[in-house]
Amino acid sequence: MRRRLANYEADRSVPYAGLTPEALADRALQAMHAPVAYRPVETDGAARAARRIAQVLENRWWVRS
Repeated sequence: MRRRLANYEADRSVPYAGLTPEALADRALQAMHAPVAYRPVETDGAARAARRIAQVLENRWWVRS
């Protein structure tokens, strides 16, 4: 998940080692008040998958008689 967030420039992960509740609260407040600057997320994943499946089904040369 972290890598996926990084792909969209939306990764706000914090190192767990030495993390205090106060530090986590500070980071959360910073994130809430920071301007939104992530890249748009693709929403056509299902359509792209359907097109690929259709291409595979159309190219089943071994089934044709």
